[in-house]
Amino acid sequence: MEENEHSGIEPGVELAIAIAALEEMDAEVEAAKAAADALEEQFLCINHVVTWAAACSANPSEKRIWMHPRHEGWTSKISSGCSESRATFRFIVEKCREKLERMNTNMRDATPVEKRVAVGLYKLCSFAEDRTIALVLAVGRSSVNKLYREFCEAVVEVMEADWITMPSSEDMAEHIREFTAVTVFPQAVGAMDGCHFPVSPPKEHAADYDYINFKGW
Repeated sequence: MEENEHSGIEPGVELAIAIAALEEMDAEVEAAKAAADALEEQFLCINHVVTWAAACSANPSEKRIWMHPRHEGWTSKISSGCSESRATFRFIVEKCREKLERMNTNMRDATPVEKRVAVGLYKLCSFAEDRTIALVLAVGRSSVNKLYREFCEAVVEVMEADWITMPSSEDMAEHIREFTAVTVFPQAVGAMDGCHFPVSPPKEHAADYDYINFKGW
């Protein structure tokens, strides 16, 4: 009693301070234990990874399937989807081979140039959706648009200069004369097929059949 009076601290306060100190020590012990458990778990994970890597190195297994093979009967369906002859198809393939050919890898064989050309021609010659072309020509649906764009770029780069040229002034005059003689339509060198190029007529002539093609639009 005399000691408490000299220290100036009530007995209840001393007890509360002691309890708080014990709780703080318990919290520190729990934190240290949690850190030790985390380190132990990390060590076990690393040990498992090292053990697995060592086992794989000692007994490497050959991968059997990286991708599922697709049927290869697509070559017989090219003629049904495209208007080109076999000779024309082969000509385009050989012309574009250098730009379209890809190397095989350890993961998979590259798509053959013939199939790349077939995808491009089929998409250009039909209104088929990508998923339809993928099924017909045995390629992945996501690959159709990529192969199509690569084919178009190759054709433009390799064949445009040989097959598309702007007429000279003399040629233009001759084409105008020939077109006028056939169609009785002056100052024109050609006509676009309405099947592929829709035309919006003036409102006052919207009902005229001159602006409607054979498909009705």
